[in-house]
Amino acid sequence: MDKGLKKSWLPLAILLGIVLSMILGTIYGIDIFPKRNPTMPEEGCISILDRGNYQDTIDIVFLSTNYEDVPTYAEDTLVFFESFLEVEPYKRNKDRFNFFRIEEPGLDLGCNYEHDAVVCDPSKVKKAASICPYDYPVVLVDPRGVKKFKSHLRSSSWRGVVSVNANDDPLVFAHEAGHQMSALLDEYTWQGGTIFIEGPNCDSDKQKCSKFEDVDGSECHIGCVNNEHARPVEVGIMRDYWQSNSFGEYDEYIIHQSILEQTEFSEYVLPNENLELSPIESSQEVDIVTFSCGLKFGEVQESCEILEILPGRGYVSDMLGDDLTISNGDYSVGVSYGDIRDVLIVEGYNPEKGEFSFEYKFIDFEDVVILPREKEGGIISIIGEGGVVLDSTEYGLDQDGANYIISEPVSLNIPEVV
Repeated sequence: MDKGLKKSWLPLAILLGIVLSMILGTIYGIDIFPKRNPTMPEEGCISILDRGNYQDTIDIVFLSTNYEDVPTYAEDTLVFFESFLEVEPYKRNKDRFNFFRIEEPGLDLGCNYEHDAVVCDPSKVKKAASICPYDYPVVLVDPRGVKKFKSHLRSSSWRGVVSVNANDDPLVFAHEAGHQMSALLDEYTWQGGTIFIEGPNCDSDKQKCSKFEDVDGSECHIGCVNNEHARPVEVGIMRDYWQSNSFGEYDEYIIHQSILEQTEFSEYVLPNENLELSPIESSQEVDIVTFSCGLKFGEVQESCEILEILPGRGYVSDMLGDDLTISNGDYSVGVSYGDIRDVLIVEGYNPEKGEFSFEYKFIDFEDVVILPREKEGGIISIIGEGGVVLDSTEYGLDQDGANYIISEPVSLNIPEVV
């Protein structure tokens, strides 16, 4: 055969070979083009999108309750994940996020459904979430598993935990993230609506909206929690995510700035998909600290108490805040709750009435932070504003070396926190 003829058939032969290989791979289960499998930082923790750099990224972890099977839950996490990253400014900042899910059915997350809303216990959720790197835990609830459920189940955002009705529009996640990550307020109104904190997207100058004027494209519409404040867009995600898939120019700016503040690197480009991602940063031995404080509208009362210290494995909290500091001497975690520390706001769209509904109430709470393990124990303190020590407890391992024993509070001279 002529050499030129052989060369002309060569590309076709290669193509046929590839097609045949793919067919055989499909029939016999042979992975001709292997893909990266989800990595697992810890048993039960599945990586959805993991770029590492946990201290410098916003890490979101999904947990589940009331699901009858893991595949349905796993599919729902991908729906909410993909919806979230299609919304600006999350979309253009996607390289600053990591996403995980915990596949452990039957977790006790302390969820309750009073007033037709899902609210999960922050301390239980954060303990369960600690096997993954996390800044914001998101609990997906399948309402079909809620007994005596009669109407639309509302979602909530409270103390760093988002609890979501998985049957709601996926944009509810972007809405709740606007509350949690960027302190945005609801832009719809209701009778008796009260603004407990001065949110960036509600302007008391409701005629001129001077707060919004520095951001091009901002608007001015009366109605933001109540009719004494104005909002920067007629209909955006913070008003009605069933009618809009956009936050609007001003809210996008606020969210973008908050993302930059919570992530330290200036730019991170996802490697070519044919390359391996950065290695998983392994978990470490940690101390899981549960505490409670009597906090009322911006005043730190002298009633903080360290309730429990447990040894475990996981990822250290990297939250930023200055209301309280929980410290073991070598490592400190700052915690902020804003001025609505005892107020829980639940909300959701009621398709039967064609409107949003809400409710807020006062709730006692416990919370959790994760500190690096002190091998033999030590002293953990809760420090308030001005360096005031609200509680300080000495602890050490029991005789079996498995759990901690908490002693009586100790008196410490802690320098002022700057």
